[in-house]
Amino acid sequence: MVKHSYKENKTVYLSADEAGAIPIKDLQAVLERGGQVIVSFDADRDGEQMAWKVAQSLPGVIRL
Repeated sequence: MVKHSYKENKTVYLSADEAGAIPIKDLQAVLERGGQVIVSFDADRDGEQMAWKVAQSLPGVIRL
C-alpha cells in the first residue's frame, strides 16, 4: 500500500483502463480521512459496468 500524507484542498487525478486497476484501498483511505472521491466513466455499457464495480467496492464514492 502506498503511504500518503493528506492535506486540505489537494486534488489528484487518476486514469485507469479497467476497474481492477483502481487502487480501492488507497481511495478508501481518502474517504476515511474525510476526503472526497469522484469518479467519471464513459457513458456506455463498459463504463456503466466499471462504475458499478467501483461503487460496490468503494461505498461513498461520487459519480459524475
